[in-house]
Amino acid sequence: MLFRQFRNEGCLSYLIADEVTNECAIIDPSRDIKPYLEAVQKHKLTLSYVIDTHSHADHISGAGKLADKTGAATVMCEKVERQRKASEGKGDEIGIGDILRENGSVRVDRKVKEGDEIKVGDLTFNILETPGHTLDSVCLLMNDRVFTGDALMIGL
Repeated sequence: MLFRQFRNEGCLSYLIADEVTNECAIIDPSRDIKPYLEAVQKHKLTLSYVIDTHSHADHISGAGKLADKTGAATVMCEKVERQRKASEGKGDEIGIGDILRENGSVRVDRKVKEGDEIKVGDLTFNILETPGHTLDSVCLLMNDRVFTGDALMIGL
């Protein structure tokens, strides 16, 4: 397994790849997608999934742009539409309206729920719904790692 953490624009993102199949996923990419594209190219990987663990309000997600550029599928919790509806028309008073609108326009190709799995080569991410930070928050459990989005902040 190839594992890489990115710190980009105040955001923690992850690239996880099966080194046998060269298939990979990127979790919670920031707006600047260049580092992810460079890593995918450097390791000769195929990006299958771009996963947002929740609807981001603190930064613009690079998920849509990255998926468009690579042909990968975007993945979010099935509750994403509820979260987007709850956020409609909000955020301008605290300076995040543009972020909410831009992130709310990203297409979601695959909606996941508790108990679903995402396969990346021989690697498996188990979906754990963890609403609280947002209605559509999920954690991804994979062997010895849990990707928690902003539910748990590590190393900041």
